[in-house]
Amino acid sequence: MRNVLIVTVAALSLLSCKKEELTFKTKKFHKEIVQKNDTTEIEIDVAVAQNKSAAADSINALFLKEITFLFSFDSAATVKNYPAVCSDFIKEYVSFQKEMPDYSTPWEATASGKIGHQSDKVINLTLDYYSFTGGAHGNGRSLSYFADPETGKQIKKEDLFTDVKGFTKLAEQKFRAQQEIPSKSNINETGYWFEKDSFHLPENIFYTDKGILLLYNQYEIASYADGPIELTIPYSEADKFLKIK
Repeated sequence: MRNVLIVTVAALSLLSCKKEELTFKTKKFHKEIVQKNDTTEIEIDVAVAQNKSAAADSINALFLKEITFLFSFDSAATVKNYPAVCSDFIKEYVSFQKEMPDYSTPWEATASGKIGHQSDKVINLTLDYYSFTGGAHGNGRSLSYFADPETGKQIKKEDLFTDVKGFTKLAEQKFRAQQEIPSKSNINETGYWFEKDSFHLPENIFYTDKGILLLYNQYEIASYADGPIELTIPYSEADKFLKIK
């Protein structure tokens, strides 16, 4: 009897640990260099999983990897944390100035990594960033990642759906209605850049309170001047296509 009790308690303990919900805390990192009246700076706000688990480690590593890729000029192998990302960005600016003594335009980089949606089946990580390192204008995008809350492993956007083709068909109908493109007209007739004149889902999909947000970043299907293009499909219409939510 005693052995049965021990096994039962151990099993319940294991189940409890397995289903422990990940908790996140936003941490801020900032570094700047002031020269005359100009300031070159980098600021990172990111949700950091507080749990001691493989899933937490995996999600934290994902955010760090992506932000390092965006802002660091060194390889990911040499940049191990956010303070190092910030230091590397400033170091690169100073190095560039030494090579170009007459250059005085300040650089800027910001990133905000958040948890946009969290359930027992999926976590939607969002990353908004902007960077300016010279040129006509800066570069900014909104990115979305999905992860398994038990393992922390990434989930491909295609794996969110039971019927990707069916959802894509619905999305095209909604897109055409929103952008006032007749159903029988070429999808690009109003100036969009869909490859092969065929509608496709964006690179980034978000779970929001209002529904599934399809977000086409600048240059994805239109010019920089057009800005991001958004389309929200209510869950009442999207649910039948969703496998994970």
